[in-house]
Formats: sequence, structure tokens, C-alpha cells
Amino acid sequence: MAAGFADGTQYRGLPDWKGPVLSRNGQLDRALLCGRTRGRRAARDGRAGRRGGPRDFTDLGCARSRAGRFDARRSSGVASGRLRMRAFVTGGTGFLGRRVVQQLLDRGDEVVMVVRDPARAAVPAGRGAEVVKCDLDGIDAALDRLGGCDIVYHIGARVETGGDWEEFLQANIVATDKLIDAAFRHGVRRFVHVSSLGIFEIAEPGITITEDSPYDTRPMHRCHYTRSKIGADRIACAAARAGMPVVIVRPGQIYGHDHPQQPLFLGRVHKRVGDSSLVVVSRPSYLAPLVFVENAADAVVQAGTAEGVEGRVFNVIDDPDLTQAEYFRAIAGLPGCPSRVFYLPVGLFAPAVRAVDLLFRILKRRRWSAAYQLLRSGRNARYSTEAARADLGWEPRVPLRESLVATVSVTR
Repeated sequence: MAAGFADGTQYRGLPDWKGPVLSRNGQLDRALLCGRTRGRRAARDGRAGRRGGPRDFTDLGCARSRAGRFDARRSSGVASGRLRMRAFVTGGTGFLGRRVVQQLLDRGDEVVMVVRDPARAAVPAGRGAEVVKCDLDGIDAALDRLGGCDIVYHIGARVETGGDWEEFLQANIVATDKLIDAAFRHGVRRFVHVSSLGIFEIAEPGITITEDSPYDTRPMHRCHYTRSKIGADRIACAAARAGMPVVIVRPGQIYGHDHPQQPLFLGRVHKRVGDSSLVVVSRPSYLAPLVFVENAADAVVQAGTAEGVEGRVFNVIDDPDLTQAEYFRAIAGLPGCPSRVFYLPVGLFAPAVRAVDLLFRILKRRRWSAAYQLLRSGRNARYSTEAARADLGWEPRVPLRESLVATVSVTR
């Protein structure tokens, strides 16, 4: 089945697009996003309950919109008949975003970059990009720059592992909401939203996950980043259901030499032992949903230019059938990489992480569930990428061996 929004269980019950989440009726929506409400009074007043975690994301977009419904016919042929487009890019100095900006400038497009630190945008600015200093949690200050833009690439997000939920809510959910609403009030003809493969439910080991697979049903047990990406993805889906030309790209784990945390994938839970050995909490047969950063950038750009993909969603990883054993064999001979890998079963650590969760509950500390995260990471799943290959015409331009050599050589 084609990846779209007309079918698939994850899209049923999503509201039609009616405007920004936190405008007018924002207090009620804030309660649903930030925590569980305490009965009817809490729901009426918009006060969050004591227990953290969004109760549901299906009530997003409940305020009345000045834009009304978007006429999808206006979006047809966003790239056709134009030698040059004007693109609005968030996260343009980030790990993935700067590759997208480089490709857009190489094609001759005009680029408006929304960045936190203009000093990091010196190179694209020197090539003619317009740089707007703005944080995602203050995105209102940049919305007027959408005027005259043909396309939005929303790549920016708060990705830190720490911080309060409110910070992720504002930067990843509310900013997405406001950007989509403002983009189509300004006549933008396509909106490319970069999501994540981490949003999916892995109900049982061995399943195949397509673009129509359901969201994780327990987002409150996930880290703030993933939880907020689920909310942002739902907003983008709701806009697409209303006929807006939104395209969603869901990349797997992106790697490359300048990744801020882990340039080279070494397992979800791992420990280096000396220079040549690695201990991984997983199995050799675990499928590694990896995508090289240059290949991910190709998919994002193609999502903005391919014809007839409005309202579509695409999973993007280089090789859906790449096992950890194959991957670690590929890096074994590279400089600085482990040549020996030892695998430990996930279940071995389950009692310890459950004890950690219990301790935090006793201390009444809000946090994501370490036990759920660990057990979920041990469930093997295959991510289908047939839609991206068939309908975007995307293929990983840089093969595995070449991408690994490039990552290791530059990192060292």
C-alpha cells in the first residue's frame, strides 16, 4: 500500500487542521500535552495533573484557523517551471540541515535560514543565504520571513537528552504547529517535515514497520525528544489530512563524521573495552536502521521537489536488511574501530533498570522509563523504505563502505 494519509490505523481519528495548538484554546491543549488531567475540572481549567506524560495527541490543532482549508491544487508542481525556488529552512546549521542547505544553494535556490547562532552560518551566508537569528521556542519572530517562500524544510528540533518537557514542547511541537499554520497563510506550496523512525510502536520482535504503522502507544515512557517528535509528527499528519501539501520524511539513525554525539554507530547500548573491543547490549541479528547523513539529505531535498507526493510520508534508511553483525564486520578493519564485538542479551539488564524506574517513582521524580526504553531497543524490526525508493526516486547515493570510510577518516 502506498504511504499516504487516506489509510492506515495511525491516521484514524486525527483532527482536520484547524490552526495552532496553543492559540485561543491553548490552555486545554497544554494540559493534554504536558500531563494527565485530574478530572473534569482540570480538563476545563487546563491544569496539568501530577503525573507527567501526554495523555493523547489526537486533540492537537483544535483552535479555529484564520487560514481555513488549504487548496491542494495550489501546491501542484512545486518544482516544475521554476529554475530557482525560495526555501525557508529551520535547523540549517545542524548536522543534517547544513547538508540540505548546501544542496539547495548548489542548485541555485534562494535560502532563508533560521538559526540560533548566526556565526555558524557564515559559509552559506557568504553564498547568498539569508540568515535569521531565532530559537525554535521563539519562532514567532521569524514567521514573517515566510513571505515569498515556495517551500519550507523544517529540520530543526531540540535534540538534547536533558532538559524539561516544557522546553521540548515549545521547540518541537508548538514550533511545528505555528510553522505549518503560518506557512500556508503565506502561500507556501510545500512543507517538508523531518520526523524520526523512533516514533513507531514495536509491538513484537520481527515485525515490518511501514509508513502506516502505528505510533508508540506509550510516549510518556520515552525520552522527551522522542515524545515531542511523536507530537510534531501528529501535527504534520493532521495538516496533510486537511489537504495541505505536507511531506513527512522519517529518517533512521543518522551517522556521519560531525555528528554531535556519536559519529559512528556502535550500538544503542554499548561500552568500549580498550581500543579493539566493544560490548553491545543486543543480538548480532538485530537490524540496524542506519542512514548516512548525505543520503538522508538527498531524501529531504527530493521530498521537496518530487511531483505528486503531497500528503505523503517516507521512511528513509540505507539498507533495511543490514544486521549488526554485518555492520560491525564492515567497520572492523577501519582505523580506530573495534575489531571484536561481544553481545549481551537485553534481558540481562532488565532487573537493574526496573529497579531504577522504581526508585524514581518512590522519589516522585518525573522521568522516562529506562526499562521500557531498554526492552524496546531489544525488539528487532524491519523498516520498509519501498515508498521512498519508488515514489521519491531515492536511493542511497553513498554506499555503506564508502560512508564508513568517510566518517572514520574525517573524525580521526
